[in-house]
Amino acid sequence: AEATTDSAEPLLVPAAADLSLCGRVARSEALNRVSTALVVLNLVLMCMPYADQPEEYERAIDQAETVISLLFIVEMALKLLGLGCSGYWSDKWNKLDGTIVLLTSVDLVLSATGTKVGVNVSFFRILRV
Repeated sequence: AEATTDSAEPLLVPAAADLSLCGRVARSEALNRVSTALVVLNLVLMCMPYADQPEEYERAIDQAETVISLLFIVEMALKLLGLGCSGYWSDKWNKLDGTIVLLTSVDLVLSATGTKVGVNVSFFRILRV
């Protein structure tokens, strides 16, 4: 946006999203790197289960996957706050990521409540890779 003062030079006014911390974080290269690292870590975790694994090992992997899912939810929230709904959903990668995060959220809620449905939505986590 542009505003003028008494002088001949225009005064540039940054957009409100640019002023917010969430907006800066949502556009940051650091967030992209953390997100990529989480995807790689998630891939490694998906490769770790094996036949006849101990229950403690399986539980540890499940807990780590849950933490990663929660971090992806936080990432989505930061981007939604920083970019706004239309800014977030206008990006093709965010559409994919957001859809996966929403489906993963459903999986987390169903798992936490012990609700059984006919479909296992946890397989959508594979799409992050």
